[in-house]
Amino acid sequence: MTKYTNTMNKGVMALTWKQKIGILFLSVVLFAVSSAAQDIYLAPRAKRVVVDGKLNEWEGVPAITLNSNAYIVIANRSWKGPADLSGKIYVMWDEEYLYVACEIEDDVVIQEKEGTYLFQGDCIELYVRLDYEKNALLNYYTLTDFQFGFTPGTNAGAPDYHIWNNSTVLEDILFEAAKTPTGYIMEVAIPVWELGIFLDAGMEIGFDVAIDDVDSPGAQDTEQQLCWSMSDMGWQDPTVFQLVILD
Repeated sequence: MTKYTNTMNKGVMALTWKQKIGILFLSVVLFAVSSAAQDIYLAPRAKRVVVDGKLNEWEGVPAITLNSNAYIVIANRSWKGPADLSGKIYVMWDEEYLYVACEIEDDVVIQEKEGTYLFQGDCIELYVRLDYEKNALLNYYTLTDFQFGFTPGTNAGAPDYHIWNNSTVLEDILFEAAKTPTGYIMEVAIPVWELGIFLDAGMEIGFDVAIDDVDSPGAQDTEQQLCWSMSDMGWQDPTVFQLVILD
């Protein structure tokens, strides 16, 4: 994670009081940003990933685990425990793709919406700030910030995705889903090379993930949402994203 340091020298003594206040304010802001992340995830480099809705290549990869009510940020229905809704999210990378796999427990897998309304059904929301070093302080979306929605479809029978908050067209997203006895699996490859960005070891990426859940046919809104950042503001404020470091 980027560390911010202040270097005191004789030149600082010549600053005006307004300049000194400005430096102090900036230092406080930078410290807040650098320490705000609730968690840091070290993403291993991928050797070879086949996006097929299976987790063969993900053995031994650490998980972001959302399985307690501490992560609930939307509760229009009571959470009944991990079998009702929980998940493990895994991240890997190579130079051209950011890979994400999701292993979700969900006792009712239903999706009746499409496009911009995917979040009103069973869906995974991925939030990514690719140019983190440059944009870490910006509390709005830029051209390298994305909010993705990936749904397995009802009973994982109709995988689909949508991109909010960014008009950039990514034509080479790879995405597969599969039903499991306790929920569903999804596997995604996001082509960062389409943005002219290539991943490298040590790179920092703003990242968050939310699991949206609906159990009731005809539901008009998200019934439950678990989110890694424990915030429901990621759709408009990327500074709440957590941090992924490419290992």
